[in-house]
Amino acid sequence: MPTRISYGQLNEATGGFSASSLIGSGLFGHVYKGVLRDNTRIAVKVLDTKMARESPWSFKRECQVLKRARHRNLIRIITICSRPDFKALVLPLMSNGSLERHLYPSHGLKRGLDLIQLVSICSDVAEGVAYLHHHSPVKVVHCDLKPSNILLDDDLTALVTDFGIARLVKGGDESANVKETISIYSTSGLLCGSVGYIAPEYGLGRSPSPKGDVYSFGVLLLEIVTGRRPTEVLIDEGSSLHEWVKSHFPHKLDPIVEHALDRCTPSVMPKEYTKIWRDVILEMIELGLMCTQFTPSTRPTMPDVAHEMGRLKDYLSNTSSSLPIEEVPLKTDGV
Repeated sequence: MPTRISYGQLNEATGGFSASSLIGSGLFGHVYKGVLRDNTRIAVKVLDTKMARESPWSFKRECQVLKRARHRNLIRIITICSRPDFKALVLPLMSNGSLERHLYPSHGLKRGLDLIQLVSICSDVAEGVAYLHHHSPVKVVHCDLKPSNILLDDDLTALVTDFGIARLVKGGDESANVKETISIYSTSGLLCGSVGYIAPEYGLGRSPSPKGDVYSFGVLLLEIVTGRRPTEVLIDEGSSLHEWVKSHFPHKLDPIVEHALDRCTPSVMPKEYTKIWRDVILEMIELGLMCTQFTPSTRPTMPDVAHEMGRLKDYLSNTSSSLPIEEVPLKTDGV
Protein backbone atom coordinates (compact mmCIF):
# COMPACT_ATOMS: atom_id res chain seq x y z
CA MET A 1 0.00 0.00 0.00
CA PRO A 2 1.36 3.49 -0.82
CA THR A 3 2.51 5.92 1.87
CA ARG A 4 -0.51 7.29 3.68
CA ILE A 5 -1.70 10.68 2.55
CA SER A 6 -1.86 13.20 5.38
CA TYR A 7 -5.01 14.82 6.71
CA GLY A 8 -3.65 18.17 5.55
CA GLN A 9 -3.30 16.94 1.98
CA LEU A 10 -6.84 15.61 1.95
CA ASN A 11 -8.14 18.81 3.51
CA GLU A 12 -6.46 20.82 0.77
CA ALA A 13 -7.61 18.49 -2.00
CA THR A 14 -11.27 18.70 -0.97
CA GLY A 15 -11.37 22.40 -0.19
CA GLY A 16 -11.64 21.75 3.51
CA PHE A 17 -14.17 18.97 2.98
CA SER A 18 -16.55 21.61 1.69
CA ALA A 19 -20.19 21.02 0.83
CA SER A 20 -19.38 21.68 -2.83
CA SER A 21 -17.01 18.68 -2.77
CA LEU A 22 -19.56 16.32 -1.21
CA ILE A 23 -20.63 13.63 -3.68
CA GLY A 24 -22.27 11.08 -1.40
CA SER A 25 -23.47 10.29 2.11
CA GLY A 26 -24.38 7.12 3.92
CA LEU A 27 -24.76 5.48 7.29
CA PHE A 28 -21.02 5.25 7.85
CA GLY A 29 -19.96 8.68 6.63
CA HIS A 30 -19.49 11.03 3.68
CA VAL A 31 -17.64 10.88 0.36
CA TYR A 32 -15.88 13.93 -1.07
CA LYS A 33 -14.22 14.51 -4.41
CA GLY A 34 -10.83 16.13 -4.55
CA VAL A 35 -7.67 16.78 -6.56
CA LEU A 36 -4.19 16.18 -5.17
CA ARG A 37 -1.26 18.44 -6.03
CA ASP A 38 -0.11 15.98 -8.70
CA ASN A 39 -3.59 16.37 -10.31
CA THR A 40 -4.74 12.90 -9.23
CA ARG A 41 -8.52 12.99 -8.91
CA ILE A 42 -9.66 11.18 -5.79
CA ALA A 43 -12.74 10.25 -3.80
CA VAL A 44 -12.30 10.48 -0.04
CA LYS A 45 -14.61 8.32 2.06
CA VAL A 46 -14.60 9.82 5.55
CA LEU A 47 -15.93 7.58 8.31
CA ASP A 48 -18.41 9.27 10.63
CA THR A 49 -16.78 9.89 14.03
CA LYS A 50 -19.66 8.33 15.98
CA MET A 51 -19.77 5.27 13.75
CA ALA A 52 -15.98 4.97 14.00
CA ARG A 53 -16.35 4.64 17.77
CA GLU A 54 -19.36 2.31 17.68
CA SER A 55 -18.23 0.18 14.72
CA PRO A 56 -14.41 0.29 14.55
CA TRP A 57 -14.50 -3.02 12.65
CA SER A 58 -16.11 -1.31 9.64
CA PHE A 59 -13.03 0.72 8.68
CA LYS A 60 -10.69 -2.20 9.33
CA ARG A 61 -12.90 -4.56 7.37
CA GLU A 62 -13.10 -2.30 4.32
CA CYS A 63 -9.33 -1.75 4.37
CA GLN A 64 -8.73 -5.50 4.63
CA VAL A 65 -11.06 -6.33 1.74
CA LEU A 66 -9.79 -3.58 -0.58
CA LYS A 67 -6.15 -4.37 0.17
CA ARG A 68 -6.40 -8.10 -0.56
CA ALA A 69 -9.14 -8.42 -3.21
CA ARG A 70 -7.98 -7.44 -6.71
CA HIS A 71 -10.33 -7.56 -9.67
CA ARG A 72 -11.13 -5.26 -12.60
CA ASN A 73 -14.71 -4.93 -11.33
CA LEU A 74 -13.86 -4.02 -7.74
CA ILE A 75 -12.88 -0.53 -6.66
CA ARG A 76 -9.20 -0.32 -5.74
CA ILE A 77 -7.83 1.55 -2.74
CA ILE A 78 -5.15 4.21 -3.27
CA THR A 79 -4.28 4.62 0.41
CA ILE A 80 -5.79 5.43 3.81
CA CYS A 81 -5.58 8.26 6.31
CA SER A 82 -6.02 7.20 9.92
CA ARG A 83 -5.63 9.10 13.14
CA PRO A 84 -7.57 9.01 16.45
CA ASP A 85 -10.18 11.57 15.39
CA PHE A 86 -10.25 10.97 11.62
CA LYS A 87 -10.35 7.93 9.39
CA ALA A 88 -10.69 7.97 5.62
CA LEU A 89 -10.25 5.77 2.57
CA VAL A 90 -8.71 7.38 -0.51
CA LEU A 91 -10.11 5.92 -3.73
CA PRO A 92 -9.90 6.82 -7.42
CA LEU A 93 -12.69 9.15 -8.51
CA MET A 94 -15.07 7.52 -10.99
CA SER A 95 -16.03 10.05 -13.64
CA ASN A 96 -19.45 8.56 -14.37
CA GLY A 97 -20.54 8.32 -10.77
CA SER A 98 -22.83 5.57 -9.55
CA LEU A 99 -25.29 3.36 -11.39
CA GLU A 100 -27.98 4.94 -9.21
CA ARG A 101 -27.34 8.29 -10.85
CA HIS A 102 -27.89 6.79 -14.32
CA LEU A 103 -30.95 4.74 -13.43
CA TYR A 104 -32.65 7.81 -11.98
CA PRO A 105 -31.25 10.85 -13.83
CA SER A 106 -32.30 14.06 -12.12
CA HIS A 107 -34.39 16.79 -13.72
CA GLY A 108 -34.62 14.88 -16.99
CA LEU A 109 -31.27 16.29 -18.06
CA LYS A 110 -29.97 13.12 -19.67
CA ARG A 111 -31.28 9.92 -21.12
CA GLY A 112 -30.61 6.76 -19.15
CA LEU A 113 -28.33 3.95 -20.21
CA ASP A 114 -29.36 1.67 -23.06
CA LEU A 115 -29.88 -2.07 -22.70
CA ILE A 116 -26.46 -3.01 -24.10
CA GLN A 117 -24.78 -0.78 -21.51
CA LEU A 118 -26.98 -2.04 -18.68
CA VAL A 119 -26.37 -5.71 -19.50
CA SER A 120 -22.63 -5.05 -19.70
CA ILE A 121 -22.74 -3.31 -16.29
CA CYS A 122 -24.68 -6.20 -14.74
CA SER A 123 -22.18 -8.64 -16.24
CA ASP A 124 -19.32 -6.64 -14.68
CA VAL A 125 -21.02 -6.63 -11.27
CA ALA A 126 -21.69 -10.37 -11.43
CA GLU A 127 -18.05 -11.05 -12.32
CA GLY A 128 -16.81 -8.89 -9.45
CA VAL A 129 -19.08 -10.50 -6.87
CA ALA A 130 -18.34 -14.01 -8.18
CA TYR A 131 -14.65 -13.24 -7.63
CA LEU A 132 -15.36 -12.13 -4.04
CA HIS A 133 -17.29 -15.31 -3.31
CA HIS A 134 -15.04 -17.89 -4.94
CA HIS A 135 -11.65 -16.57 -6.09
CA SER A 136 -10.51 -13.77 -3.79
CA PRO A 137 -7.62 -14.54 -1.36
CA VAL A 138 -10.15 -13.77 1.37
CA LYS A 139 -13.71 -14.87 0.55
CA VAL A 140 -16.13 -11.97 0.99
CA VAL A 141 -19.89 -11.49 1.28
CA HIS A 142 -20.58 -7.88 0.25
CA CYS A 143 -23.90 -7.55 2.16
CA ASP A 144 -24.94 -4.23 0.58
CA LEU A 145 -25.15 -4.67 -3.18
CA LYS A 146 -27.29 -1.89 -4.69
CA PRO A 147 -27.08 0.75 -7.49
CA SER A 148 -25.43 3.42 -5.33
CA ASN A 149 -22.60 0.99 -4.49
CA ILE A 150 -21.80 0.35 -8.15
CA LEU A 151 -19.50 2.94 -9.71
CA LEU A 152 -18.82 3.51 -13.42
CA ASP A 153 -15.49 4.55 -14.91
CA ASP A 154 -14.82 6.51 -18.12
CA ASP A 155 -15.76 3.49 -20.26
CA LEU A 156 -18.83 2.62 -18.14
CA THR A 157 -17.04 -0.40 -16.72
CA ALA A 158 -18.73 -1.21 -13.41
CA LEU A 159 -16.81 -1.41 -10.14
CA VAL A 160 -18.37 -2.69 -6.93
CA THR A 161 -17.59 -0.48 -3.94
CA ASP A 162 -18.45 0.10 -0.26
CA PHE A 163 -17.29 -2.88 1.78
CA GLY A 164 -18.03 -1.26 5.16
CA ILE A 165 -20.41 -4.01 6.27
CA ALA A 166 -18.87 -6.86 4.26
CA ARG A 167 -18.40 -10.21 5.96
CA LEU A 168 -15.46 -12.56 5.53
CA VAL A 169 -16.20 -16.24 4.94
CA LYS A 170 -13.92 -18.77 6.65
CA GLY A 171 -12.30 -21.17 4.22
CA GLY A 172 -14.76 -20.37 1.47
CA ASP A 173 -17.58 -22.12 3.38
CA GLU A 174 -20.80 -20.44 2.26
CA SER A 175 -22.55 -21.35 5.51
CA ALA A 176 -19.88 -19.81 7.72
CA ASN A 177 -19.31 -16.22 8.70
CA VAL A 178 -16.37 -14.36 10.16
CA LYS A 179 -15.52 -15.28 13.77
CA GLU A 180 -16.19 -11.88 15.29
CA THR A 181 -19.56 -11.57 13.58
CA ILE A 182 -22.17 -13.11 15.87
CA SER A 183 -25.26 -12.17 13.87
CA ILE A 184 -26.37 -10.11 10.94
CA TYR A 185 -26.67 -7.06 13.13
CA SER A 186 -23.93 -4.48 13.45
CA THR A 187 -23.01 -3.02 16.81
CA SER A 188 -25.62 -0.35 16.11
CA GLY A 189 -28.32 -3.02 15.83
CA LEU A 190 -28.88 -2.45 12.14
CA LEU A 191 -29.59 -5.11 9.55
CA CYS A 192 -26.78 -5.95 7.17
CA GLY A 193 -27.84 -4.29 3.96
CA SER A 194 -30.36 -1.80 2.64
CA VAL A 195 -34.13 -2.08 2.77
CA GLY A 196 -35.45 -3.76 -0.36
CA TYR A 197 -32.17 -5.52 -1.12
CA ILE A 198 -31.79 -7.56 2.07
CA ALA A 199 -32.25 -11.31 1.65
CA PRO A 200 -35.31 -12.52 3.60
CA GLU A 201 -33.31 -15.08 5.58
CA TYR A 202 -31.30 -12.26 7.17
CA GLY A 203 -34.47 -11.01 8.80
CA LEU A 204 -34.99 -14.49 10.24
CA GLY A 205 -31.62 -14.48 11.98
CA ARG A 206 -29.52 -16.31 9.39
CA SER A 207 -25.87 -15.34 9.05
CA PRO A 208 -24.72 -13.48 5.92
CA SER A 209 -23.79 -15.82 3.06
CA PRO A 210 -23.00 -15.55 -0.66
CA LYS A 211 -26.64 -16.46 -1.37
CA GLY A 212 -27.61 -13.16 0.25
CA ASP A 213 -25.55 -11.28 -2.34
CA VAL A 214 -27.21 -13.36 -5.07
CA TYR A 215 -30.58 -12.17 -3.76
CA SER A 216 -29.45 -8.52 -3.83
CA PHE A 217 -28.15 -8.94 -7.38
CA GLY A 218 -31.52 -10.37 -8.41
CA VAL A 219 -33.28 -7.34 -6.95
CA LEU A 220 -30.86 -5.15 -8.93
CA LEU A 221 -31.80 -6.95 -12.18
CA LEU A 222 -35.53 -6.58 -11.51
CA GLU A 223 -35.04 -2.92 -10.59
CA ILE A 224 -33.20 -2.22 -13.84
CA VAL A 225 -35.88 -3.92 -15.93
CA THR A 226 -38.92 -2.40 -14.18
CA GLY A 227 -37.43 1.02 -13.52
CA ARG A 228 -38.84 0.85 -9.99
CA ARG A 229 -36.97 1.07 -6.72
CA PRO A 230 -37.68 -1.89 -4.41
CA THR A 231 -38.68 0.51 -1.63
CA GLU A 232 -41.14 2.21 -3.98
CA VAL A 233 -42.79 -1.13 -4.79
CA LEU A 234 -42.89 -2.00 -1.10
CA ILE A 235 -44.80 1.21 -0.36
CA ASP A 236 -47.03 1.30 -3.46
CA GLU A 237 -47.79 -2.40 -3.85
CA GLY A 238 -47.28 -3.70 -0.32
CA SER A 239 -44.97 -6.42 -1.59
CA SER A 240 -41.34 -7.05 -2.45
CA LEU A 241 -40.11 -6.36 -5.96
CA HIS A 242 -39.76 -10.14 -6.45
CA GLU A 243 -43.38 -10.75 -5.45
CA TRP A 244 -44.66 -7.94 -7.65
CA VAL A 245 -42.81 -9.12 -10.75
CA LYS A 246 -43.65 -12.77 -10.00
CA SER A 247 -47.36 -11.84 -9.95
CA HIS A 248 -46.97 -10.84 -13.63
CA PHE A 249 -45.01 -13.96 -14.63
CA PRO A 250 -45.23 -15.42 -17.21
CA HIS A 251 -48.32 -14.17 -19.06
CA LYS A 252 -48.65 -10.56 -17.88
CA LEU A 253 -45.13 -9.32 -18.52
CA ASP A 254 -45.85 -7.34 -21.70
CA PRO A 255 -46.36 -3.97 -19.94
CA ILE A 256 -43.12 -4.41 -17.99
CA VAL A 257 -41.18 -5.43 -21.11
CA GLU A 258 -42.60 -2.59 -23.21
CA HIS A 259 -41.78 -0.07 -20.49
CA ALA A 260 -38.23 -1.41 -20.34
CA LEU A 261 -37.90 -1.13 -24.13
CA ASP A 262 -39.12 2.48 -24.01
CA ARG A 263 -36.54 3.38 -21.39
CA CYS A 264 -33.58 1.36 -22.63
CA THR A 265 -33.86 1.51 -26.43
CA PRO A 266 -31.92 4.05 -28.50
CA SER A 267 -34.08 6.51 -30.41
CA VAL A 268 -32.94 4.90 -33.67
CA MET A 269 -32.76 1.11 -33.80
CA PRO A 270 -33.56 -1.34 -36.62
CA LYS A 271 -36.93 -3.03 -36.10
CA GLU A 272 -35.41 -6.49 -36.44
CA TYR A 273 -33.44 -5.87 -33.25
CA THR A 274 -36.57 -5.25 -31.16
CA LYS A 275 -37.27 -8.96 -30.70
CA ILE A 276 -33.66 -9.55 -29.66
CA TRP A 277 -33.88 -6.85 -27.01
CA ARG A 278 -37.28 -8.11 -25.83
CA ASP A 279 -35.86 -11.62 -25.43
CA VAL A 280 -32.94 -10.29 -23.39
CA ILE A 281 -35.28 -8.33 -21.11
CA LEU A 282 -37.36 -11.46 -20.54
CA GLU A 283 -34.18 -13.41 -19.73
CA MET A 284 -33.18 -10.73 -17.21
CA ILE A 285 -36.58 -10.99 -15.55
CA GLU A 286 -36.29 -14.78 -15.31
CA LEU A 287 -32.77 -14.59 -13.92
CA GLY A 288 -33.82 -11.89 -11.45
CA LEU A 289 -36.68 -14.08 -10.20
CA MET A 290 -34.36 -17.08 -9.86
CA CYS A 291 -31.89 -15.05 -7.82
CA THR A 292 -34.59 -13.66 -5.49
CA GLN A 293 -36.28 -16.93 -4.55
CA PHE A 294 -37.14 -17.14 -0.87
CA THR A 295 -35.15 -20.27 -0.12
CA PRO A 296 -31.37 -19.58 -0.38
CA SER A 297 -30.50 -23.09 -1.58
CA THR A 298 -32.69 -22.68 -4.68
CA ARG A 299 -30.83 -19.59 -5.87
CA PRO A 300 -27.98 -19.96 -8.37
CA THR A 301 -24.38 -19.22 -7.42
CA MET A 302 -22.73 -15.99 -8.55
CA PRO A 303 -20.45 -17.81 -11.04
CA ASP A 304 -23.60 -19.25 -12.64
CA VAL A 305 -25.17 -15.80 -12.68
CA ALA A 306 -22.00 -14.29 -14.16
CA HIS A 307 -22.05 -16.94 -16.89
CA GLU A 308 -25.65 -16.11 -17.81
CA MET A 309 -24.99 -12.36 -17.83
CA GLY A 310 -21.90 -12.91 -19.99
CA ARG A 311 -24.01 -14.92 -22.41
CA LEU A 312 -26.60 -12.15 -22.65
CA LYS A 313 -23.84 -9.59 -23.12
CA ASP A 314 -22.33 -11.60 -25.99
CA TYR A 315 -25.75 -12.14 -27.53
CA LEU A 316 -26.51 -8.41 -27.55
CA SER A 317 -23.09 -7.53 -28.93
CA ASN A 318 -23.85 -9.64 -31.97
CA THR A 319 -27.30 -8.36 -32.93
CA SER A 320 -26.90 -9.69 -36.46
CA SER A 321 -27.08 -13.25 -35.15
CA SER A 322 -30.11 -15.12 -36.42
CA LEU A 323 -29.83 -17.90 -33.87
CA PRO A 324 -32.61 -18.03 -31.28
CA ILE A 325 -31.55 -17.17 -27.75
CA GLU A 326 -31.12 -20.17 -25.50
CA GLU A 327 -33.91 -20.51 -22.99
CA VAL A 328 -33.03 -20.36 -19.28
CA PRO A 329 -35.46 -22.60 -17.35
CA LEU A 330 -37.07 -20.83 -14.43
CA LYS A 331 -37.24 -23.04 -11.37
CA THR A 332 -38.93 -21.42 -8.43
CA ASP A 333 -39.82 -22.66 -4.99
CA GLY A 334 -43.33 -21.27 -5.23
CA VAL A 335 -42.57 -18.05 -3.36
